Amino acid sequence: MHRLFIDRSMTDGQTVTVRGDDARHIGFSLRMRCGEKISCACEGRAYLCEIIGFTSDSVSMKILSEEEGSEPPVGIILYQALLKGDALDGVFRRAVECGATEIVPFSSSHCIAKAGDGFDKRMQRLEKIVREAAMQSARTVIPRLRRPVGFSEAIREMSSLSLPLICHEGEGTQPIGKILAAGKSGSIGIAIGPEGGFSDEEVNEAKSLGVIPCGLGKRILRAETASAFAISCVSCIKELS
Repeated sequence: MHRLFIDRSMTDGQTVTVRGDDARHIGFSLRMRCGEKISCACEGRAYLCEIIGFTSDSVSMKILSEEEGSEPPVGIILYQALLKGDALDGVFRRAVECGATEIVPFSSSHCIAKAGDGFDKRMQRLEKIVREAAMQSARTVIPRLRRPVGFSEAIREMSSLSLPLICHEGEGTQPIGKILAAGKSGSIGIAIGPEGGFSDEEVNEAKSLGVIPCGLGKRILRAETASAFAISCVSCIKELS
């Protein structure tokens, strides 16, 4: 079923009225008609709605019932190093589908890509991708996408979370499953490095602030794959615990 995000001003609690791009998407792109059902999400809650009317620039719907939420049981903040090319498009899309509640891009010493001039335009594209992924995966909130920060700022911020993890291939790491199975509650931060991984200095800086180095198994994952794998581990283990 199609999912649409609305804000509180669009509903009176019994009906929903959407205008602009969303209305055109329903009427022209999806070719939906009166009597068809659509799911609307507002401030973390989802509602099953029935289309009851169209005008030239709006669609009216009746709220039939509240739906079960689809958000992960814990807050999962992805700290993702900048990647070259359009790789972040797929990374962010999969992160949202797997359950990330917030995404923070950052630059590190091994990053090929830089958050320099022109990144504002790229942020607009990434924000659109995040929204579309949230709709496609039936999320009830659109994960927040932050502006890029530096590595040290990202790690300092992570250190205040209940469970901050930095994914690393080197020695001295703990398996992510073992860390998660310990059952610590609260928000989880996951730092994923760029194509060349983290430098030893960066890992040591993270450890000095209480961030836990963790491994993602015996296989070597690409930077584009690691975030989705790690978030899926969190969602799976926490939903079963």
